[in-house]
Amino acid sequence: MTRKMRSALILLVMMSFASALVACGDEDVSQGWTIEEGDGAGTGYGSDTVVVATPGDPDRSVIVTGDPDRCVDIGADCIDLDKAKDDFGGKYCDEAGSQADVVVVEGEVVDVICYPPADEGTDIREAETDENGTVQVPQTESGSVVTFPAETDGAPIEGDIEIEAESTTIFGNGPDNTIIDGDLKLTSNNSRVRGLAVTGNVEFGENSNNSAISYCRIEDDLKVESNGFKAVNCQVFGDVEVTGNNAILTNIGVQGDWTVADGTVCNGCYSFEDVNEDFLVQVEEIGQEIVCE
Repeated sequence: MTRKMRSALILLVMMSFASALVACGDEDVSQGWTIEEGDGAGTGYGSDTVVVATPGDPDRSVIVTGDPDRCVDIGADCIDLDKAKDDFGGKYCDEAGSQADVVVVEGEVVDVICYPPADEGTDIREAETDENGTVQVPQTESGSVVTFPAETDGAPIEGDIEIEAESTTIFGNGPDNTIIDGDLKLTSNNSRVRGLAVTGNVEFGENSNNSAISYCRIEDDLKVESNGFKAVNCQVFGDVEVTGNNAILTNIGVQGDWTVADGTVCNGCYSFEDVNEDFLVQVEEIGQEIVCE
């Protein structure tokens, strides 16, 4: 075999190997988009991501950044994320550049939560740190998105927060970084809460229909009175009480009592006991799967 033929063969093998990597869903940067695994909680607002969660593994999600030009491998199945957003619709899903959390169960998309796109048409309000080092959450209006700059990471937001403006989004930097030291109460239809910890209670009132919370830690109780509620990858160290209709709960851990309305859909929910009371759930502290009927 000549040197020229050997070079061509090597190039062909390398191209075939690269194609196999992409087909298997490993990280792909050649087309301007990437796939990686992580806990999914710290994806920032405006990062152009879709985070895919699957039941039974709350600490590992698939994070897709950019606009895939093909379906994405989730386990043994290939999922068209754009189609998932189109099929499920819902607030913000039809807007270009909207981020999303997608739930896949046994190869089927069963839930999608979309967030407002980070463009000039969105009212984005950034939390600030005052002269005493206290993080202040700005007042919101209908459609506002509250974000948290990196310098606020780890600094508790002291006091209770109540959100009443419609379609408000609170987009934190992950439960270890964005911490509300108090209660969080929402009476806001189509509201979104993502990527934060709350040391008190979280309550979605009756006027919070079609709202969602994801990638959170709640150190007291979660109470939901609204309809169409969605929750993904949250740990609740108190009780969970959902009295509204048509809720979908995925990878929700609870230490206290679990009370949900008939018709609630549960995917990979579980009990746990925080034996050392550090508000961190270790593998050995996880109990039984919770099945909703």
